[in-house]
Amino acid sequence: MKKTVLFTLLFLLTGLAVTLYLRYPESLKPKAASEAPTGQRIPVEVLEPVPERRPAILQREVPTSADGTRQPLPPLDSADEETGAWASVLFPEDGGDGILTRDHLIQRFVLLVHSLAEHKLPLDKMPVKPVGGPFQVMTDNGRAFIDPQNYNRYAPYIRLLERIPMETAGRAYARLYPLFQQAYDELGVVGGQFHQRLLEGIDHLLSTPEPRQPVPLIQPHVLYRFADPDLENLSAGQKTLLRMGPENAAVVKNKLREFRKVLTR
Repeated sequence: MKKTVLFTLLFLLTGLAVTLYLRYPESLKPKAASEAPTGQRIPVEVLEPVPERRPAILQREVPTSADGTRQPLPPLDSADEETGAWASVLFPEDGGDGILTRDHLIQRFVLLVHSLAEHKLPLDKMPVKPVGGPFQVMTDNGRAFIDPQNYNRYAPYIRLLERIPMETAGRAYARLYPLFQQAYDELGVVGGQFHQRLLEGIDHLLSTPEPRQPVPLIQPHVLYRFADPDLENLSAGQKTLLRMGPENAAVVKNKLREFRKVLTR
C-alpha cells in the first residue's frame, strides 16, 4: 500500500463542434439536381478548414525562464537545470534532498500524468519520492481499517502543495510546454496531445469518491486491500487520494481546481 503522493497539476484543451440542420417546409421543396439548366454549374460553398484551437495559456506570449530572461528552451535531455530553477521557484522549501526527484523531472511528470488512470504507477520513475514510514492499520472487533494516523505521513507533501503559487505554475507550464509535449510523444502516443491527457488526469482525480470514514480493509495475502470492491477497482491515482485521508485529498482537489482555472481562463 506504499504509494507515491499525487499532487500533480493538470489542464484542458477544449474543442467546439457546431451542427447545422436545414429544414424545408412541405410547400417549398428543393429543386432536384435534374432541374438545373443544362451546362450550368451549381455553385458549391467551400468552407475553409477551421484551425485547431490551442489553449489560451499557450496562445499568449511565450514566458521567460525562471530567472526572468528570454533564453531559448534547452533540449529535453538537457533540461534539468531549467526545470530545477522552476522547481526552486515553485517549491522554495524543498531542498536538494527533499520531496522532488530533480533529474528528468519533465519526463517523470509526463509519465505520471499518463499513468494516473492506470491500476499501477511506475514508482521508480515518479517526480516525487515515496511517502516515508509504514502504512498504518487499526482494528476494531476483528475488522481492519485505515488508521487516521496514517494520514500524517502525507503532511510534508500537503504543506508543499499548499504553498505553490498557481499563477507562477501557469507561467512555468506555458514556458515548458514544448518539452512536455516532446516527452509525451516519446511515450509512443501517436498524435496525442499532452493538453488533453492533462485535463483527463485532473478530471479523473477530481472524480475520486469520498467514502465514509474509517475505510475498511482486508488482507487476503501480505498487502492490505480496500474491502469495498468498487474502491479496490479504482485507479492508482484515485486510491492514493483515498489513502492520504479526506482532509488531505480535499486540499489536493482544491489546488487542482485552482490550477485548472489558471490554465483555462
